[in-house]
Amino acid sequence: SPSISARGTRAATESRLARLPAGSTATIPTSPLLHVFVASGDVTLTADQEQVQLLSEDAVRLTEAANVRIEATAVAEVLVWAMT
Repeated sequence: SPSISARGTRAATESRLARLPAGSTATIPTSPLLHVFVASGDVTLTADQEQVQLLSEDAVRLTEAANVRIEATAVAEVLVWAMT
């Protein structure tokens, strides 16, 4: 499965980018605060057994979430900011 690669680090924030083919999944590293933005495509985000469908240009913020995973329901590009 595709991994989410680190794109940059600044102060206590790390940004990541994932380009996911439809049907693929990626795990998002645990962080006290996450901001997930779907630049294009559709994904299902699962965090601590809760699921939400995110469409192109949707965003979500998560606090203290563990076991965060995204599954592309269509080809997708996802940006993630992890803040400590």
